[in-house]
Amino acid sequence: MESYYHRPPVAPREAPCDGDPGIPWHHLPGNHDVNYRAKSDVHADETFERVYGPGTHAFEYASVHFVVLDDVIYGGEPAEGNPIQNYVGGLSPDQIDFLRNYLEGVPRDHLVVIAMHIPLAGPSPMFEVPERQELFDALASHPHNLSISAHTHVQGHHFFGPEEGYHGPKPHHHLNQGTTSGSWWQGTPDEVGIPHAMMRDGTPNGYSILHFDGNDYAVRYKVARRPADYQMNIFAPAAVSSSEAEEKEVLVNVFSGSEQTTVVMRLGQGGEWIPLARTLRPDPYFVELKRREFESEPPPARPLPPADPSSHLWVGTLPPEPPRGTFVLEVRATDVFGETSTAHRIIRVE
Repeated sequence: MESYYHRPPVAPREAPCDGDPGIPWHHLPGNHDVNYRAKSDVHADETFERVYGPGTHAFEYASVHFVVLDDVIYGGEPAEGNPIQNYVGGLSPDQIDFLRNYLEGVPRDHLVVIAMHIPLAGPSPMFEVPERQELFDALASHPHNLSISAHTHVQGHHFFGPEEGYHGPKPHHHLNQGTTSGSWWQGTPDEVGIPHAMMRDGTPNGYSILHFDGNDYAVRYKVARRPADYQMNIFAPAAVSSSEAEEKEVLVNVFSGSEQTTVVMRLGQGGEWIPLARTLRPDPYFVELKRREFESEPPPARPLPPADPSSHLWVGTLPPEPPRGTFVLEVRATDVFGETSTAHRIIRVE
């Protein structure tokens, strides 16, 4: 079953080239998909809809219902200024009605996935949806739900509870998805000429794979061109003195970590597991990359953006007075879905 808002269904297009992935591909409009010469939001999506189909629509696979909402409101071509920046996030009353009407035909025990470009929470109108409460009220009839956004080129999970307007049996999970382009393909090119494009919260560029089982789901992040088990970076000293080990910080960036992720570490196979605390600060690996860019000659043609505090960074200190020798520092992270990832680093104690 498929439902459409604003425009009728558009016939699937033939694959334009040999790059067809061979899987269904559902498009969602973002702020770079509007017609910047449009005089208002009404006509801003005409090209997108002509080529890809309606910006707001719904479709389903088995017992999972996807509702795609175009939440970019374009202010029209300004007399002065940059039209690319003339937009805000938001949803219209018609879109909320579309969601309510669609959900009337969805069984309560099915999973509802809301997909949008601009996230539900952010630092400014360009990075959040003011109609969040109306969306939560519409979802109240279906307790199994998830929402996904992008836009910010950082990755993070947010769990909305009663204090933020969501009153379901469990918090509403919102995933702001990191991007395949990372930091807009910026950064120093690697040996094959591809910029590493790390996002400013320390997340390598990549994509997420969602697994569905009835009304249950799990999310796993996949770093582009890296093994599937590459889920975190460890920032720790290569060598420490035994007397100063307890003062040395270890920082771990779990790329898809959240407030419901637990992270522990141990020094050596016989070491005790030490819990790490979640912290909000810039990722040290990203900061080091920026420093190297600044000092490089010549600098990269497309340098990285400034660092942002990372929402998925954990910190701890090494155990006091470890014996001399070379040890494996092991880190384990367990996410909200019960999936455990591990990473290792060699540390020499002098």
